Order: sequence, then structure tokens, then C-alpha cells
Amino acid sequence: MTDGQAEKRTYKKTLNLPRTGFPMKANLAQNEPRSLKTWKADEVYAKVEAARSDAPRFTFHDGPPYANGDIHVGHLMNKVLKDLVVRSQLMEGRWCAFVPGWDCHGLPIEHRVMEELVKNGRIEKIASLDPDQRRMAVRRESQKCAEKFQKRQRAQMESLLTFADYDHPYLTMSPEFEGATLEVFADLFGHDLVYRDLKPVHWSLENRTALAEAELEYMDREDPSVYVEFEAEDREAVARAFGVELDVTPSFMIWTTTPWTLVANLAIAVHERFDYVLALIDGSETVIARELLASVAEQAGAESVEVVAECTGSKLVGLTYRHPFCDRTGRIVCADYVTLEGGTGLVHTAPGHGADDYRTGLREGLDIYCPVLEDGRYDDSVPEWMQGMSIWDANSKVTELLRDSGHLFHDYLFTHSYPHDWRAKTPVIFRATEQWFIGVDRPFNDGPSLRARAQSEVESEVSFVPDWARNRMLGMLETRPDWCLSRQRSWGLPIPSFRGPSGEVFMTTASVRAVAAVFRARGSDAWFLETPEQLLAEYDPASDPDAPAGFDASTLEKMYDIFDVWFESGSTWNSVSRERELGYPIDLYLEGSDQHRGWFQASLLTAVVATGAAPYR
Repeated sequence: MTDGQAEKRTYKKTLNLPRTGFPMKANLAQNEPRSLKTWKADEVYAKVEAARSDAPRFTFHDGPPYANGDIHVGHLMNKVLKDLVVRSQLMEGRWCAFVPGWDCHGLPIEHRVMEELVKNGRIEKIASLDPDQRRMAVRRESQKCAEKFQKRQRAQMESLLTFADYDHPYLTMSPEFEGATLEVFADLFGHDLVYRDLKPVHWSLENRTALAEAELEYMDREDPSVYVEFEAEDREAVARAFGVELDVTPSFMIWTTTPWTLVANLAIAVHERFDYVLALIDGSETVIARELLASVAEQAGAESVEVVAECTGSKLVGLTYRHPFCDRTGRIVCADYVTLEGGTGLVHTAPGHGADDYRTGLREGLDIYCPVLEDGRYDDSVPEWMQGMSIWDANSKVTELLRDSGHLFHDYLFTHSYPHDWRAKTPVIFRATEQWFIGVDRPFNDGPSLRARAQSEVESEVSFVPDWARNRMLGMLETRPDWCLSRQRSWGLPIPSFRGPSGEVFMTTASVRAVAAVFRARGSDAWFLETPEQLLAEYDPASDPDAPAGFDASTLEKMYDIFDVWFESGSTWNSVSRERELGYPIDLYLEGSDQHRGWFQASLLTAVVATGAAPYR
């Protein structure tokens, strides 16, 4: 055999190799656009929907992602899992329309826009405009941003070849969506669940707005930890409480990691059933919980500790003390949230800067005092040396003042988990401001509260996969506070409230529905462009039993709070599924476990009030 013959010999025909039409190279850069073009040209989604028009229905609803950036691996997992549901339902012979949606309002988008305005030097020009023009300038820029990223995300999701009605998505900034969302709000308002109050809420100093629990991230933060002695005002009253005679005036020792809130202290809370001692610690006579005396003394490195007398917390209630650097006195009150897990057993109470403090303040008739402005600086109600100071700068200043005045027992730096603005990544504070709330513990329709009804739906009417998620949802419902609905930003759906000539707030169920009709027709920009008379042109006070006497729209001023975006996304069961007649209630909500606190819960609360049942099965 010659060399040439050996080279020509092949064994290919002697092997039983599989045959395939697939090319050796994927050529995705060329094939992906070709596939998309084919799907669109053939109108595949519309044809499949038409083919299943008479089939049994499976209703599946899309939770809206924020339109503020490119998609990431989280979007990929979310959309692929949902695509598996859509395709499997269609293959099983059911009709399963899937309308993709986008959350277009809110802080994530406005925050991005404000950063861009600062970067390109346009922020000064916008800041010079009058308030309504400034709000509209921010809204226009935010709308452009949302539109840009919604289109980009749509293209990226379509490139995954997910099966959805991308030609008819829902956008929370569309007029019809805004109007339908306000109608859900009107239902809640009509059940007397919506109220306005001065309450401490999570406040973002960076973005100058209230935040919901779902908008927080917890990160480790180092703060000063201080033990402060508040001198008793009446030495003899303390002596009687402990059954001893006193030659010197003792103090009440508190512990806090927020020295900046001490200026707002109005009370000290004790537990009426705990045992408290009058102790001599390195020569200083102070009141502290018996079980915490040793740990506090050890923490401070005290050399001598002597217990002088002992009594229960109930005997301390009503005693008074002098504030260490403000010209006022406070009193000892009782509270069942006082624990012996740390601190001193005496809790510094500032009703304007904490949820427990606020409730104690209401019960005790204290002012809801908050001397902190929206940017985190003190107002002029504080001592002169603090006025205009940042609260974060005040931490060290207050600590040094207490050290110099002899009121500081001990201090050290303390690392703890602290809430941060999820968008700005900056620490938030509790700050008392007037906000709109939904009362979750208010009974309505002569029945249980919203919390109780929501818990009942979760316990018996909704299926969870996996089943342990039911308990997760119930736990979050059990501990959730009233829902803070309002935000102090420009880019969002306005809460349609007005202020009257005497400062009273005007909003009724009928007036909300009248504004909802305006938003359906002209979008929520109308709130910033039109007068109260124009916005309420179709409102008839004569047929509204809640209208104030002598109602005159020309005397009203618009208020400018906007809705928490979770209320908007939590109303999509109405603004999308019912509005488009896609089927209700919805068979399936499918999202990550974080939505037990977010979208799942927001949707549940709004639907339980408006329809009497959960929006999903």
C-alpha cells in the first residue's frame, strides 16, 4: 500500500455516528436576533393566546422590577422561573396570559436622576426654580430615566426568549394604572383605615424622606455607647421610695447608643416588676436594675460597688429628674418593653425618636418632640450650642459635654446592626413627622382588624410553596407596624390631599375618586400642573356626606406627599389583573422570599380591604 492510498483511507463510513441538523457553532450573536425577529414577525404570543382563548384559565401575575438599570442574574432567575410556569401551563392546554410589568416611580429612580443632575451641573438651575416647577423638572427627568431603562430591560428580557406580552406591558407611571391605584386607595380610605399623624418613622437623611421597613438594609455600624446619670430632682422622694435617708442627691442611670437623641429626652422608663437598687459605685450614688449592676460596674471598670437599698420599679414611677443639659425636668414612667438583657434597666425615652418611646409618650401625655430637621440638623428649639449642628457631629459633642459636667458614667464604641437606606446606603434615623398611615389594627366593617383578616387569609385560604413560607409570612404580619404610606419626594403618585385655609386637611373618599378620574385622563402630572379647582372639577360636595360645610375648592392648597411605591405595586391585582380582565383572584404570585415583607404583603393588605380576600390563591 502506497503512502497516498493510506492518506485517503477514512473510517467515517464504518462508524454509526448520530446525525443532527444543529450546526457545529452556536453563532448566538447572529441567531438570537434572528429568532427574536421570527417570533415577532410570526406574532407567536398572540397566536398562542388566541389558540387557548376558550381553554381553562390559569391566571399568573408578574411582580414589577424597578426600571432603573440593566437586568442582572436575579432578573434572569426570576424571568426564567416564570417562563417555566407560562410554558408548562400552555402545554397542559390552559390559557395563561402573562403581562410583564415595571415599577417606574419611587426613590431608586429619583435618586439616580438626582445623582446625574449633580454630576452634569444642572442641579443648581433646578434648585432655583419655584417648588412646582422644580418638582416637574425632577419628574420629567425621572420619567425619561424610567422610560429608557424599561425599554432596555424589555429588550434584555426578550433576548432571553421569555414568553410574555411585551407589546402591552403595564407601567406604574401610565395614567390608567395611576387612576386605578387611586381607586384602591379610595376603598381603604372609605373604610376609615387611613389616617394622618405625627409619629416617628424611619427617615432617610440622604434622601429626606420617610422609608418603609422593606426599604431598609441592616449593616454593622460603630456608634458611641454612653451610660448617663440624670440627677434626681427630689432627693427626699427617692429616699422614701427606697426607705432610707439620703445625704446626697442620687441619679438615675440610663444607657443609649444615640447620644444625639438625649436632647429630646422627656422621660425615663422602668419596669414596675423589676427590682432596682440604690448603689454606691466608686462613690457615686445611682439607681440601676439589680440584675444589671454587676455587668455595668464591670464594663466601666468600677473599683467599689455597694448596694445601699432596694425597691421595685413601681415605687420609682412618678419620681422626677433634671435633664443634664436642657433646662427642664422629666419623670420616671413604667413600660413593659424594658428588659434586663442589657443596659441599666432604665430606658432613655424620647417620644419623637422611637416607636416604643412614641407609644409611651402618648400614654403619658408627653409632647412628641423632635428637634431634628429633614437634613439631620437641629432646629432652634435645642440649646444654642447645638442649633444647626448635624446629629452625627452631636454624638461626640454631647458625650464630651456630659463628661465635662460629670453626668457621664462610662462610654465606649459599640458595633451593632443598624438600619440603612437601601438605596443611598446611609444610616437612617427615627424622626417624628406628619405622615399618612394605614392602621393595621383598626377594626372595620363591624369585624376584625386588617391584621387579623390578613392573618386569617394566610392561615387558611392561600397555598404556599414551600409550606414553611406560610409561617414566615404570618410572623411578618404579626410584628408589622401601621403602614406608612407617604413619602416626601417628587417622582411618584401623589396622595390627593389638600389643606384648607385654617390648616385642616381635606380628603374624602369621593374627592379621591374625583382625582382618580383626572389621573386616568391626564396622568398624575396634573397634580403639579393644575389648580385644586381643576382637579376637583367633577367633585360634587353636595352628594358627599363627608364634605365640610361651606366647601370651596378655591380656598384649598395642594399637599405634596407621594405614595410609597409598595402601595402602587401592591395594587397591581386591581390596576392590571382586574382592569384588563385577566382573571381574579390570581392563581399564582411567584417571587423571591424577600417579597413576604414586600410585594406579597402589600398586595394582601390592599386586597383584603378592597375585596375581602387575598388577591392570590
